[in-house]
Amino acid sequence: MRTKIIILFNYLIILQSCNSEKIDLASIKLPIHKSILIKDEIDVKKHPFIYDPNLIAYEYTDSKMLTYNQNDLSNSVDFDISATYCGKNYLNLLVNEKAKKIEGYQLHTYTTEESEKLFNSLKKKLGLPNYDDNDKIDRHIVWENEDEIYVLNIGYNSIIQNKKTDEANLIVLINQLDNLIMHINSATFYEFYLKERKRQNKNLKNYSYLTFAKEENNNGNDFYLKGIKGLKINQ
Repeated sequence: MRTKIIILFNYLIILQSCNSEKIDLASIKLPIHKSILIKDEIDVKKHPFIYDPNLIAYEYTDSKMLTYNQNDLSNSVDFDISATYCGKNYLNLLVNEKAKKIEGYQLHTYTTEESEKLFNSLKKKLGLPNYDDNDKIDRHIVWENEDEIYVLNIGYNSIIQNKKTDEANLIVLINQLDNLIMHINSATFYEFYLKERKRQNKNLKNYSYLTFAKEENNNGNDFYLKGIKGLKINQ
């Protein structure tokens, strides 16, 4: 009974937040019923998610939806509506239509200031990452817990409308989406770690990326060490 009361209390907190002026994504626990965040489907642009057509992406660009840890991430590189490509920050809520649940989201920021705010907010919320290659041009960072995985890619000195900017792409997914998680990590060494972890039937608690990288290094594959620069010190 106590557990049910706690779940109901958390649901009411989220519902109250969603009915207020802005929705703070940092307070959202996935999965969540689509009706809690998606109020009016008629005016929302939606399409199959580029990395998994089984999920439908509901796209938003307004400040009400693009808030993370009390930071407004709505902005644009170029506000000229006649521009072919203005680089406008956006959010995709990723919906499993059969289950009517939001199972993830993609938050993309083209503007340097908002990309920095997003990264700092994630560090504040999640702590040090499980994987961070600390690349100076194309950086990949992963936070993972028992329920969700956060995959952040930062492109330093991207060019949008002939302007240099730091571009960030965050994808958050429930851990049950194994194939999609593998796909979005395909540009990193974290994908190889996830495959090996699955092959050995282990989990995050008993087999970290740090352990994997050290094992591979002992086998002569030192390139996996690139991903341990920002790992949790208690691993």
